[in-house]
Amino acid sequence: MNMRAETHRALALIAGKLAKLDKNLLPYLIEGAEAPDKLPDYTYQSYITYRGRVRYRKVRVRHHGAPFDVIKSTIIEARREWLKGRKERAAGLAGRVLHYIGDGSIVSPSVNEKLHEKMERECAKIDPRSLLNKLKLVRPVGKRQTLEIAKKVQPAENAVQAILNTLTISFGVISSIFSSHKAPEKFLRIGKKYYNHLKTNKGSLFILSVLFIVFPILDVGFLSFQLGADLIAMIETSLISLGWFLIPSWVMGLSGMIMFKSNDLNRCLYSARRMYKWMKGLIIGVIVSGIILFSINLIPLCLMTIITGGSLLLTNYFKFFRLEEWRRIKDEIDWFKWMGE
Repeated sequence: MNMRAETHRALALIAGKLAKLDKNLLPYLIEGAEAPDKLPDYTYQSYITYRGRVRYRKVRVRHHGAPFDVIKSTIIEARREWLKGRKERAAGLAGRVLHYIGDGSIVSPSVNEKLHEKMERECAKIDPRSLLNKLKLVRPVGKRQTLEIAKKVQPAENAVQAILNTLTISFGVISSIFSSHKAPEKFLRIGKKYYNHLKTNKGSLFILSVLFIVFPILDVGFLSFQLGADLIAMIETSLISLGWFLIPSWVMGLSGMIMFKSNDLNRCLYSARRMYKWMKGLIIGVIVSGIILFSINLIPLCLMTIITGGSLLLTNYFKFFRLEEWRRIKDEIDWFKWMGE
């Protein structure tokens, strides 16, 4: 059993009012806070069969000690909906987060069933408004601080502390989700500085972007030459061996082109974030393709793929993503809208 529905409603209402949420959105927040008990979230869990194969099964997300990835993804989705102007949807998702915060503040019945039931009964008897003078509220700025607050969810020692913890963390999370669309000045200064770095190095950015697009094409050409005139064999082998890094490389190249051509701060930062995220995919793709090419005895092409791909990745990283400005702003880009909004 989880925290009672009336307790979830009361805590969501007070947290929403503390965060000064629009009163028209409070019903959606409250409804969302009850929703996981009626419409549970699910995730996928891997397991190994007796034959040694990896399989996945759909499992219901537990409410006490919910995986942080679920809480994190719901917070980010709620903020994304808010930025898109879908306010009611954002409020409903934020409510679901509050549900997990509330349940996570009470000991799980699987750990201590009697204590769990006792704390539930005591929480239901407490009027949260009587504890408002004991709250120490912190309003986070940006995604990083918001997720750090969300990580603090843990079972409290008693019912009063559980209520205080729930309200404190809930306030921090929803006050950030529903904060201004526009990036605050401290982030805006860093964003502009990084943008200026991109524009100062437009030549390097253009060359790298072109190489990321051309690199897979050259590899396919060399592979075709090695395989000869058998078109079907060429296509199959190309997809199996080179498909692993082709898409990441093209996404990075096209993102770089957008950064090169656009004079819009929003578009440049969002494209930079996309390019940065796909670097991991390209690393994995180059390694996997190299192994496949080596296994079919195409060693020269294997070396070319690894050396060329590795050189492009390192050059790109050190030129555009090793900057202090990028480290400070990369987690905040999708949390705000920037200039011109």
